[in-house]
Amino acid sequence: MMQRKKEPAMGNDWTKWLHERAYALWEGENRPVGRQDEHWLRAEEELKQRQLTEDDGDRDRKAEPQNPASE
Repeated sequence: MMQRKKEPAMGNDWTKWLHERAYALWEGENRPVGRQDEHWLRAEEELKQRQLTEDDGDRDRKAEPQNPASE
């Protein structure tokens, strides 16, 4: 069974995550020469999207009405 890599929580070392993600993108495209900037920018965009998604989830959870416990 293939295990999914654990992704860093917000506030962790995102530079390391970006390096690893850009490298994975590069490898996934059969290691093309001269496209490191493209892979780095794609990794940054993925990170921004992840942050927006997490922020939206946090906002949704805060907006949910709290039901008092039934007695």
